[in-house]
This record gives sequence, C-alpha cells and structure tokens, in this order.
Amino acid sequence: MGAAGRLEGWNHIPEGYGARFDVRSAPRWLRALFHTPFLDRFAYPLLVKRGHGYLQPSPHLADEELGSVPDGWRIDPPDYEPPGFWTWLTWAE
Repeated sequence: MGAAGRLEGWNHIPEGYGARFDVRSAPRWLRALFHTPFLDRFAYPLLVKRGHGYLQPSPHLADEELGSVPDGWRIDPPDYEPPGFWTWLTWAE
C-alpha cells in the first residue's frame, strides 16, 4: 500500500512490533473519535502523533531486524506489561 493510503496505527505498524494505544489518557474529543464507527480509523494516527501509541518489540527479533519507527510512537521496555493486562500473548516462532 502506498504512503497515500497509509494511516499510522490503523493499517500500518512498524515491522517487528506489536502496538497498543492508551486511549484513556487521550483528550475527550479524541476518545469520541476513537469510538465513532468508520471515523475511528482516523483516530489512530492522531493517537500516535500525540504520544498515545506504544510499540512492543518482538522478543524473537534482533534490533537490526526491526523496522524503522516513525515519530510519535513510544517504545515499551521488553518486560513491560500494561496495567490490567489479562491476556498473555505469545509471538509465533
């Protein structure tokens, strides 16, 4: 997909990373946009731009194998678990 159709966080996440979004800390208008059908896809790039998008690198990849990270994303430490994290995700090998 070309850059014109790319929405950071919606249909593009850097190679080798998993993403999460801290919607609770976003402004009220952005949370409303996030919960609006169809328009929600435009909230993701704004969440990333405002620093509410977090990336978790795959533990199975070396730093050289990870994709470049555009401005706005925050990188979680490798052992970080978000508060209230109930689901254990495993990376496919």
